[in-house]
Amino acid sequence: MDIHVDTHGGIRTDQEALNSILSLLQMEGITIPEKNIHSIEYSRPRAVFTSASEIFKIMNFVSGIHECIYYGQTASLKQAIAPEKSHSDTALKSSNSDEQEVLANMQTIAEGIQLCDVTKFETGLKNLSDSLPKLGKQNNSLQNVGYLTMFQDLIRDSYGHSLLNNKDRRVIDEIRWCTEKGFIQQALTLVESKMPAVFLKNGFLISEKQKEEKNGQKAVTAFSIFNSKSKDPVLSDDFLSYITQKNSPKKGWESAENYIVQAVGYTKRPSKKVPFVPLKERTNYLALEAYNSNPVISVLNTKDNTFPVRKYYIAENPKSYRKINILLRLHMQLKDERNKTNHAGNDSNRHSIAVICHALESYVQIYEAIEKDLKA
Repeated sequence: MDIHVDTHGGIRTDQEALNSILSLLQMEGITIPEKNIHSIEYSRPRAVFTSASEIFKIMNFVSGIHECIYYGQTASLKQAIAPEKSHSDTALKSSNSDEQEVLANMQTIAEGIQLCDVTKFETGLKNLSDSLPKLGKQNNSLQNVGYLTMFQDLIRDSYGHSLLNNKDRRVIDEIRWCTEKGFIQQALTLVESKMPAVFLKNGFLISEKQKEEKNGQKAVTAFSIFNSKSKDPVLSDDFLSYITQKNSPKKGWESAENYIVQAVGYTKRPSKKVPFVPLKERTNYLALEAYNSNPVISVLNTKDNTFPVRKYYIAENPKSYRKINILLRLHMQLKDERNKTNHAGNDSNRHSIAVICHALESYVQIYEAIEKDLKA
C-alpha cells in the first residue's frame, strides 16, 4: 500500500479528521514514508510540493508523551525519537545521545512496571534522575535540540520531584505515584516487598527484651529483634542468625523484615475468616479502632519441630499506636489482595480497582500521619 498525504488546505474539521486517520493508521502498523507527506499548493499552472513530514513527527511525539505520562508505556515515544531502533521513517532525526539515554531509562521504568520488577523500576528512576539534567547542556543550538529536550519539564512533572530525587526518594512516594497513575499491581508489589523494611527502619515497631523474676532471679521471657547497642532500629546478628537457620519458618526468598511484619500482622485479627480491615470504597481507615493482640510473638516451624522455638516482644510504637496498628492490618489486607491478583481464576472475594485504589491512597495517608506523630 503506497499512501500519499496532502496536509495543505481544508477547513479545520477536515484537518482534525485527517490527523485522526493518520493516527489510526499508525496504530494499525500502517506506516507512511516521510517522502510521501507533503503540503501541496496549487498555483496555476503549477503545483508546489513542500515536505510536511515534520507535522507527522510532532504527532508521533505528542502521542508518545501522552502514552508515557498516562499509561507508563514508551513504545510510541521510542518510535518517535529513536530512529536507529525504529523501522519508522518518521522518527525524529534530531534526537541526540542524551535524549537516547533518557528514553532508555524511561523504558527501564516502563518495563519494571509491566513486569512488577521493583529493582528494575527503581533502577530506572535512579538513572532517569541522573540523565534528565543532561538534556540541552551539551549543545544548545536549536539544530541539535530534540523534542524530548524541549519538553523535558513535562517529563519531570510526569514523574514528580519526589520520584526524581535520588537523595530523598521514599518507597511511599513510589506507591503514591503508581496509585495515581493506575499502576495498581506495581503499587501492591511495592507495599508487600519494600514497606516492611521501611516500617522497621523508621521505628514503627519496637522490640524489647522482657524479663520475669523466677526463684529470685530474672529470666528472659521474650527477646528483642534489635541490636541493643545501636541507636537505630537495626536487626541484631543474633536474630538474623536464628531466623536464617536451615529449618527456619522464614522462606528462603523472604527477607527477615518481611517475615517479622508478617508474623506480627497475622496476630491483628481474631481468625482467618475475618479480614484484617474491611476493604470498601468509602471506608475511613483512619477512624478504625485498634485491634489489640499479644505483643509476644512465638517463632516456630510447625512442619519441623527440631527448629528451636523462641519468643520475641514486638509491638507498635506507642507514639502512634493506633495508626500503626491500622496500617499493619491494611498492609496485611493489601498483601492478600496482591496474592489473589497473582493467581488466575475467578475469586469471588476479589475487590474492584476503585476499592483497591482507595485502600492504597489511605495506606499512603496513614503512613504520612504516622511519620508526623513520630517526629513530634
